[in-house]
Amino acid sequence: MRVNRSCGGVDSGEELAAVVDGLNGTGRAPTVLADGDRRPPQPSLCRQSADGLAAATARGKLGTPVAAPHTLVLVPTEIERRHLARRRGFGVDAPCELCGFGPVAAAARARDAIAVHEPERVILVGIAGTFDPGGLPVGTAAVFPSVLMHGVGVGVATFVPAIDLGFRHWPRGGEGEAPGPDALPLACPVPPAAGPLLTVCTASATDGDTRERRALFPDAAAEDMEGFAVALACRLADVPLAIVRGISNAVGDRRFERWQIPQALDAAWLVAADLLDRPDWSGP
Repeated sequence: MRVNRSCGGVDSGEELAAVVDGLNGTGRAPTVLADGDRRPPQPSLCRQSADGLAAATARGKLGTPVAAPHTLVLVPTEIERRHLARRRGFGVDAPCELCGFGPVAAAARARDAIAVHEPERVILVGIAGTFDPGGLPVGTAAVFPSVLMHGVGVGVATFVPAIDLGFRHWPRGGEGEAPGPDALPLACPVPPAAGPLLTVCTASATDGDTRERRALFPDAAAEDMEGFAVALACRLADVPLAIVRGISNAVGDRRFERWQIPQALDAAWLVAADLLDRPDWSGP
């Protein structure tokens, strides 16, 4: 499934709403890559998730059904929630709350929602941008093995991440852990993207922004604006989190006519619905 969230690449909610509404009436478009090529849909994590959903259904028929743990679904914006609300099963078996746009609102709102609902696990669903249109194409969706943060550190033109200065966003659990990127691990009930999700304070707007972030985080697969914030809130509450991002665009691409927001959200919900049905998130 392919989904990427460069939601930060939208100047306003009205602009994003116009993009979504404009694409909704066109039907499913072919995958459009950053180089302008149009390619037919290809097998992806979305397909794997659909297969997993069918397998889960079969297991239920053959054995004793296992009740899924109490799950909270978080969605960043009302625009995303409005589209997802049209999908089968959304809001039926799990409560949904808006966590807000950007890392500050997302951290605060996620913490509040967790306190109110007391979930056993959380799913964050929305759109993102892809750093690798070939490996994680626009119009698909994915879960991620971990999430990193960009934008907290020193400098603008010559940005230095906080971890390179010896500071962590929050102390890790346990002592004697090896030094490394300030990444938060995520639940991966289905095969994840090849690299981590990168959460940013401002979305990449140019090819130069994209190259700079790839230089700092060469393994990053996609870019969003809420993942790390929600992951930290879940970590502090000791609640597992899975992040499902539909890939709406290539990172740095501001040509909204090339974005595939409806397709990305549809792909994301197929994966999220599969995760909701899985009583066990221990692995693919």
